[in-house]
Amino acid sequence: MNKYLIVSIPFLLSACTPHTIGDVRELGPSKSATFDAPENYQRLYKKILEQTQQCSDGWMITAQMVTEGNLDPDNKTGTVAVSLRGGLGTNYYQVIDIKEIEANKSKVTAFYSVGSADNHVKLLKKWALDDYRKCSL
Repeated sequence: MNKYLIVSIPFLLSACTPHTIGDVRELGPSKSATFDAPENYQRLYKKILEQTQQCSDGWMITAQMVTEGNLDPDNKTGTVAVSLRGGLGTNYYQVIDIKEIEANKSKVTAFYSVGSADNHVKLLKKWALDDYRKCSL
């Protein structure tokens, strides 16, 4: 019986999560957090993308956690998104938007479809502001 529960976890999680990056952004203020970072948006994007990949990417029994990134130099923005991809499609759990607000200063807005944004953003802030390299606090 336990093996059926373990196999069904990705399916249960995917039933309750958004299917697009835009859907995660639309979950409302309780599912997002914003902070400023004293760093160029491109360097900050690279740091957050690499750390998110290290901590999030991996295979589950019937699905794969995937981190994707998009850097847009024309608009001086970057986006990092984490999704679960499997037999039921793609479901997004985390979207991080990084935008230059002035030279060497960026605004980070993170959106989370599961759990408390306040709890998740504590780790993201440590990655961005303190060069913290662990996957948990």
